[in-house]
Formats: sequence, C-alpha cells, structure tokens
Amino acid sequence: MGRSLLPALQNESVRDELFVEFNNCTRSPGFSKPARARSLITKSHRYTRYSGQGWGELYDLTATPQETRNLWDEYASRDVRFELAERLADQLAELTDDSPRADRMG
Repeated sequence: MGRSLLPALQNESVRDELFVEFNNCTRSPGFSKPARARSLITKSHRYTRYSGQGWGELYDLTATPQETRNLWDEYASRDVRFELAERLADQLAELTDDSPRADRMG
C-alpha cells in the first residue's frame, strides 16, 4: 500500500528514519577496495557502517548537524550505536527479496 507524499510537499516529515546505500566504484583513501557503506539517518543521528571495516561513523545531528564529531569510538555513545546497528539490521532485513523465485534458487 502506498503512502501520500503530500506531507513532504508541505515541508512535513514523511519518515522517521532513512536508509542509504552507497557503493563506491573506485578505491578511496583509507580503503583497500571500493567502499560499500550502509547508513541509517534518524532525526537525531547518522550511523554508517562500512563493509569489511572495523570502524564506522556515528554523529549526533542535534549537537553537530555539520557532522564534525564522529562518536563511533566514544564509550558514552555505545548504547546509541548498538540501537542504531539493530535498526539498520532491521532495515536490511526488510529489503530481502521475497519474490517467488528468491527461495527456490539452486
């Protein structure tokens, strides 16, 4: 079932959070291969996880809307990081292909 986009045209929020996929075609500085990133953006935070990397990005958008302070390694941010990781995993699970052919591969 669809949702009206009229609120967006009236500058009202349509979503509580946004899932973003980014696949770089070339290798970027700091990466041994092209980067694959998945982000979850909420009203208060941006959480980004990079495939094959032991680090990511976590920004408090209310404190630093310009995303100038990465909270990824800060102990005080561990609960927010865990919560957003769970929500990102839920978003990824929602994207699972549920077409009839998806479960009959092989």
